[in-house]
Amino acid sequence: MSENTLNIDEQIEVIDRDLEVLEWNIKRGEALDKLMKMEEFHLVMIEGYLEIESQRVFNLLTHPLTIKPEDKNSYLSQLDTIKNLSRYLGSPEYKGVVKISAANAVKDREELLRQKQELLAGKGE
Repeated sequence: MSENTLNIDEQIEVIDRDLEVLEWNIKRGEALDKLMKMEEFHLVMIEGYLEIESQRVFNLLTHPLTIKPEDKNSYLSQLDTIKNLSRYLGSPEYKGVVKISAANAVKDREELLRQKQELLAGKGE
């Protein structure tokens, strides 16, 4: 085998590893789509946690009797966690990290498959 062929083989291996990561991101986006259609998921996570729990914690934070710094810090930390989960899952107004990653993965997968085809054609397969 020539050095050029090994180089092509190595490039194909890198592309295949990258494709595995992209496929995982695409499957994660598809899984989220399924979850978002489930009434139970909406009841527990979207309505129950992201909406109701965030409002409950916000009310505690802004309550006039909440004066201990450790309580305020705890409430702020809880709100930050809720915000991060919301950012991850997305909403009707914002795609979210999972959906953005999946959309980018679809686009990147097409490019990597094109590159792989070019390498295979150059290799004679």
